Amino acid sequence: MRPMGCDSFGLPAGERRDPRGRASRARSSSGTSRHPRPRCGALGWVIDWDREASAHEVEYYRWTQWLFLKFFEAGLAYRKEAPVNWCPS
Repeated sequence: MRPMGCDSFGLPAGERRDPRGRASRARSSSGTSRHPRPRCGALGWVIDWDREASAHEVEYYRWTQWLFLKFFEAGLAYRKEAPVNWCPS
């Protein structure tokens, strides 16, 4: 089984710009703007497209929240001060 997933909230979404050049965090309803299906086929990858998921889908989002809470309850997710690579633009 090789499911495929698309991130709806990552850098490509954060780097989208509105007509005035400001960053736009609006997410599209289809996840990423360029679908990987043709590229995966060209590479010879066998993907189970019936199990495709996108981060903006309610069921996917619900499971990631549940999983985070389990990590938090087990002490595996926590808040602390640490250096971060960050681009202010």
